Amino acid sequence: QVRKEDWIPSQADLQGVLNLYLPKFSYLRIGRSGAPVYIKAGSIKDATLGNGFIVGSYDNTRFMPDKRIIGLNFDVDGRAFDFPLIGFQTFAGNLAVLDVLAGRLFIRPFSGMGIPIIDGLQLGGTYAIDQDPDQHDSTSSLPGKTVSVLGGDLLLPLIREELLTLNVHADYAQIITSDSPDTIPSGTAVGATAQVLKFLNWKAQIRFLDANFVPGYFGPTYDLTRVSKYNTLSSDTGEAHTGWLASGGFNLLDGGVVFNILLEGPVGTPDPGNTLSELNHPHLRGVFLVSEGLIPNFSMNAVYDKTLIGVDSSGNPIDFFKDLFDPSTDTVIEAHLNYKTGPALITLEYKLTFDPTNPSNPPSIASSVETKLVIF
Repeated sequence: QVRKEDWIPSQADLQGVLNLYLPKFSYLRIGRSGAPVYIKAGSIKDATLGNGFIVGSYDNTRFMPDKRIIGLNFDVDGRAFDFPLIGFQTFAGNLAVLDVLAGRLFIRPFSGMGIPIIDGLQLGGTYAIDQDPDQHDSTSSLPGKTVSVLGGDLLLPLIREELLTLNVHADYAQIITSDSPDTIPSGTAVGATAQVLKFLNWKAQIRFLDANFVPGYFGPTYDLTRVSKYNTLSSDTGEAHTGWLASGGFNLLDGGVVFNILLEGPVGTPDPGNTLSELNHPHLRGVFLVSEGLIPNFSMNAVYDKTLIGVDSSGNPIDFFKDLFDPSTDTVIEAHLNYKTGPALITLEYKLTFDPTNPSNPPSIASSVETKLVIF
């Protein structure tokens, strides 16, 4: 039986139509992330602009399967048109409401000049904004508030050999809110990334952060923590501090198997009195992926994301390593097992998500089976 509410918009306007019909599609994609031309509309799990200091691994699928949000990635590198001097990256978290928007323009000022090393220098500028921080939280009181991040970045490939690539990078950003204090918080990061023997990857970064500045503000769990992040920016607590980031992993069989672990945190405790701030404790994110084709008809991916490591839901310090693998607080776990037969893709999904409005509540657990049609 066909349900009327599945096909007739509840609102007789463009937003009502978009909210109803866009979620019928999982995604439409041209190219892949990192390609000279990349377009993806739909569910987006890893939106990153530049070095990820402002928008890094943003995920708009946090409320699936109950709610599907349709976003957009649109990236073009001038190399696709034999014009490597310029390119851009753009992102929209939700095309129906246009709340989280971001864009990055970059240039390669020395491209084509034949100057060793600096011919690959890339300079970029990024602007990102959330025009509705309490979009997914009916209990908050932030109507009409906005938060925006403006920054610049540098990426310089030092080594570009078949068995070794090494890039250095630097970023600077400022965060501005509707309730900004007189001093707008800013942050700077410098670091390096490398790939060894074509399959081992690592990244290291040191950060110099003003009080309340949040690096990677639009990160993988942003839709869950919008309100708490905004409140962190608007508070008068916090201290300037130094932070760090380290990640490592491998990429086997041309992307057939991918594993990566990222860990970031502060040096010391920036604000001992604000123990439940994500700025005060490490964050870990692990990703594992088996692509389609490696095992006939099967593919899978899994994510483990843990914030506020080393503190319980009341802010009391606890054993770091015990808390690291405790999913009861501040944790997101996702796992997808896919089976493809003809054009049909059957997905078994498991998801565990913490309650951002009340950390003491137990996490919500959901599992589902979803069927999709892969058209091409």
